[in-house]
Amino acid sequence: MIIQEIYDQYHIPPQLQLHMLRVAWVMQLICDHWIGSQVLDKKNLIAAALVHDMGNIVKFTFTEDTKHLLEWVDDLDALKRLQKIMHEKYGNDDHEANLAICKELWVNHNIIALVDAVDFNNLFEFEMESNPHEILMTYVDLRVAPFGVVSVKERLEEAARRYKKKKRSEHSDRSNTLAKKHEDDIFAHCSISPEDITDETVNTLIEKLRLFDISTNLN
Repeated sequence: MIIQEIYDQYHIPPQLQLHMLRVAWVMQLICDHWIGSQVLDKKNLIAAALVHDMGNIVKFTFTEDTKHLLEWVDDLDALKRLQKIMHEKYGNDDHEANLAICKELWVNHNIIALVDAVDFNNLFEFEMESNPHEILMTYVDLRVAPFGVVSVKERLEEAARRYKKKKRSEHSDRSNTLAKKHEDDIFAHCSISPEDITDETVNTLIEKLRLFDISTNLN
């Protein structure tokens, strides 16, 4: 099944689709320019990026503080109804919802493991040399804010503001130095630089990824 069919099946809002498409293209750019000695599992990395936030609707909030994040919504009541359905089916934890949907899709266990690896905590727990796939999953997500590709510093600052009343803000505030270290490690194994990954570069190419075919085998 191609990824756009999956997005349509789960009624993924357009802005959330764009986030995952941008993250996947950042992943593809890095994979295409990878010169490290470790061979990357490119297809599964891109596939995981394309589905890593499928359940994020469960954490959408509808307050004055988050109003600017929902400017793209044409029918707010419909989005709230969709969220209610997803809460009933997957619960309120977005990470667990992401994993549950991946299992429903019967994607292979490598993709599920990569989706499970998307976490700011990985900046503290993993090292690039031993866990390049897990570090890359977190890094590419850190390069994409709700409305486009940004630097890691900008993304962490945005996350800290957005999650200021939640535990995640602590991870964001503490991770700037370590995120820079991981970024340096990644691009020491890449023929492009972080500055080559821009919103303009990514947005001209992401439409191609809507046709990406997600393997449904369990190998």
